[in-house]
Amino acid sequence: MKLTCKLNKIKYLLVEIPIKKEDVNYWKQNFDKYDCIFQSSKYINNGILGNSVFLFRILVPEKNIIKFNKEKI
Repeated sequence: MKLTCKLNKIKYLLVEIPIKKEDVNYWKQNFDKYDCIFQSSKYINNGILGNSVFLFRILVPEKNIIKFNKEKI
């Protein structure tokens, strides 16, 4: 799998992050804040434990990756 791509002369890094259901709106705002491009999401149900999460795949511009990584996960 390729972890980088270039669109309109901007280099993007592919990032996968697990997000709890209650934090989805917070992260969607951050995707806009850092000019990210949404790729896909997958719901992962951990059943009895109740630790279900969404796994988001996004492209983060290389120039914003350090700021993005400092956000709470």
